[in-house]
Amino acid sequence: MNEEKKKGGGIFLFLIGVIGMIIFAVVPIWLESFSNNNTQQTQKTFYGYDCKGDCSGHVAGYNWASNKNVSDFSECGGNSNSFIEGCYAYVQGQINRDNRF
Repeated sequence: MNEEKKKGGGIFLFLIGVIGMIIFAVVPIWLESFSNNNTQQTQKTFYGYDCKGDCSGHVAGYNWASNKNVSDFSECGGNSNSFIEGCYAYVQGQINRDNRF
């Protein structure tokens, strides 16, 4: 009877080892696949404006507007749509801040 318990325990440990190896082999691949799909579907935005890349144009426009104390959309200009949208984001933030109760 003791030999049967030892044999059964050995098979159990063997199966646990095989299952563990499968998990360690499959889970990282699954997580990488999930991560890649999630990244492709997520687009960066800057205060609601879609960014292409790292949003640096939007940030530059926002900072410029902040430094110049821009208060109206007509003051936003430039050669880059993302820069102008960053300026718009700043102005909209100022309008929202001023309209708080």
